[in-house]
Amino acid sequence: MKATSLLKALSLAALTCVAVLKAEAAERLPVEALTSPNGTAYWFMPVEKAKRTAVMVAWPSDLSIVPAGKEGAALLATQLMMHGGAGGLGPDEVAAAFNDLDAGARIIALPHELRAFLVAPGDTALEAAGQLNTALRDPAFDATWLQRIRGNILKTRQQKGMTAGHRMWAAARTAIMGNNRYRRALLFDPQSVLTSVTRQDIVKWHGAAFTRENAIVVAAGGAGSELTGQTIDRLLEKLPARTAAPAVPAAYPRIKIPGTTIVLHDPASPKSSVVMVGRVPPGTEEGGYKRLIATTVLGNSPESRLFTQLRTELGLTYRVRVGVTDFGRAQRVMTIGGEFEAAKLDQ
Repeated sequence: MKATSLLKALSLAALTCVAVLKAEAAERLPVEALTSPNGTAYWFMPVEKAKRTAVMVAWPSDLSIVPAGKEGAALLATQLMMHGGAGGLGPDEVAAAFNDLDAGARIIALPHELRAFLVAPGDTALEAAGQLNTALRDPAFDATWLQRIRGNILKTRQQKGMTAGHRMWAAARTAIMGNNRYRRALLFDPQSVLTSVTRQDIVKWHGAAFTRENAIVVAAGGAGSELTGQTIDRLLEKLPARTAAPAVPAAYPRIKIPGTTIVLHDPASPKSSVVMVGRVPPGTEEGGYKRLIATTVLGNSPESRLFTQLRTELGLTYRVRVGVTDFGRAQRVMTIGGEFEAAKLDQ
């Protein structure tokens, strides 16, 4: 299996480390709290038969480091970091370097968090970590590539905006969040949150986003703790020690569940998309792993209960999925959504 195929699987294992460490079940799982040679604390889950190891670094982030009205800055920046060249190498050269190492990497931006993923075999892990470090530390932020990537994102968003599913989620997010910065960061609506972003905005954001002091690191895979620790140090090498981000984060929107049914009618659509959103108890340290299992059993895989009932047995849905989103510790919502043949929606 290629590294790109393993990236999601091993990264999920790494993400699971975070959840299980703060749950009662952690006592029964082989999760180790370790420190790298350079003093970075990390959590490690050994996977004996895995030929590769995945490392995930998460940086708590916030829209307070993004200019108002330019909530697309983080998305554009992280896309440029991976696909716009870094360390004197062009985009194709960066991609070729990872391919030559049989490694995969991603940098993604969420409204409240930044994540960098790396997956690589043991014999190329250190070099692959160096490549990702270069993308994190010394991206080119080329103006021509900024325009190209921005154009591709806008084109993709426009195409998605035509689908019933996208319009459904946009309506749901607007209903519970209102028109605020977090909604704009999730939907990139209006388009000006992308089109108004300049290279200077991106450079300034980048200087406040990635540091060593607030990095949360987890790893899973076949490499031993010694090599994993060295890989983590190489990945974080020469990043700024301290963040330049504002000390007071921007406030999360107050989530409202209006108890309202919203219908968006498109008679030309062959599919009907449905989502239900409701409030569930707020997040707790102990509940993370149990929630992960519960949502997976209910609707996060082809073997889940909803998928089995609605698609396998009745043939009513194209797909169905359950998700839980935390908007800060005090606000949590659960979503159940799916796509159905319009003629079978009543069933």
